[in-house]
Amino acid sequence: MAKTTHTDWSPRFPLRLPKTNWYSLFLLFFGLSLSAQPFPVDTIQWTGPADQRIDMVFLSDGYQQEELEQFRNDVDKVATHFFKQTPFREYRNYFNLLAIRVPSKQSGAKKDPADELDTYFGSSYNFAGIERLLVPGNLIAALDILVEQVPLFDQAVLIVNDSKYGGSGGWLATTSVHPSAPEIALHEIGHSFAGLADEYWAGEEFAAESPNMSKETDPDLVRWHNWLGDEGIGIYPHQENQMWVRPHQNCKMRVLNPDFCAVCRETLVKRIHALSYPVIWFDPDNKEPVMVSDTQTYRVNFLEPIPNTLKVNWFVDQHTSPAYNSLLVERSPNQDTMSIQMFVVDSTNYIRDLVHLQNHTFEIAWLQTSEELTKAQSWNKHIHANVSPNPVDEVVYISIESSNSLSGKLECDLSDIEGNLLLQFDLKSERTALPVSHLVPGSYWIRIKDEFGHVTFRFIKM
Repeated sequence: MAKTTHTDWSPRFPLRLPKTNWYSLFLLFFGLSLSAQPFPVDTIQWTGPADQRIDMVFLSDGYQQEELEQFRNDVDKVATHFFKQTPFREYRNYFNLLAIRVPSKQSGAKKDPADELDTYFGSSYNFAGIERLLVPGNLIAALDILVEQVPLFDQAVLIVNDSKYGGSGGWLATTSVHPSAPEIALHEIGHSFAGLADEYWAGEEFAAESPNMSKETDPDLVRWHNWLGDEGIGIYPHQENQMWVRPHQNCKMRVLNPDFCAVCRETLVKRIHALSYPVIWFDPDNKEPVMVSDTQTYRVNFLEPIPNTLKVNWFVDQHTSPAYNSLLVERSPNQDTMSIQMFVVDSTNYIRDLVHLQNHTFEIAWLQTSEELTKAQSWNKHIHANVSPNPVDEVVYISIESSNSLSGKLECDLSDIEGNLLLQFDLKSERTALPVSHLVPGSYWIRIKDEFGHVTFRFIKM
């Protein structure tokens, strides 16, 4: 076993994976006592195993026990609206939705953090002196429940039982039950899920480079250059500070009710791609060589968008074979070896980033040698790695179990939840220690790259 490498660094920004079981890691490394009595969990939508879907969880705050049925109704309103909105409508099959009924002793939310009101997560308006900014006061309690009851969650949404307009977009997207709540939730999920910035001017303290906010005004260099001139995408200065520009004048990240602009829509689809995989299963999925008959059928079961935008190509000995999810191959007695490959990519028009499409083209390959079929290789999982513990307090460990990299070189990026790059370094051993004690509590991304693509892990800094 190679020695552990220790990486020292300092973050540039104050803040805001294959999946892992957060609950077991949480208990193992922190020894915390989580909720002794689990809260009831409602299934809003279930499309497949938690480790193969994007798992979104709703939590309640400010609902007394007798009001929790109304919480379920409020969740249904948000969920229904969520799946009416592009691109979530097209990728509905990729999501599981759950709701955890957490009762509070009192109803509503504090109108100011200094107020006295006994709700489970202590949600309050007027956070940081911004009246509409509704923020839970006890994020650790929310994380405790999520880690214990839905350890593979990808996105959490808090619904606060107060009719005043308000919300926030930290790692726990938050909305009140104002009549605009379904739209507020979508806007805040844009922050939490995809790291989108506000396209209205929120203030100097919130200005930062992000997928839909930049100081770059060169049409060839601006982040959204692929979309310029289409669907209303341009380079529009913020009137309050014209050093900063946005891509659209009427996007959901600026005002409620319009659609997400093309730039934000692409960013959301990229996030969906990063958290999912278009192949549910493939057959043969043998781990060791097996005998084959004169004919062999190769099958792949896909996770399909609506409408289906997956582009699938099959090759036998590098010659195209027309097929979608099943291919019948006859073994030639005069041929010693035969290669079978399947490539799949989501060819949606919502993506114009060619590098992203290249990194999200997945291959499954089989090799027949004489009468034997060698073990199947799934190149989407070319890097087998683990990031632990998660959540973390002081040091996160990056462990590389295996990689198909031909060069043996692995690079690692650390970013905040909004995609701001904090650190880049090479992984030079099988286990690397990364100090994170000086990070602001919140969600972060670790991306491990080789020449074939990358894998991404999310971790939470306590």
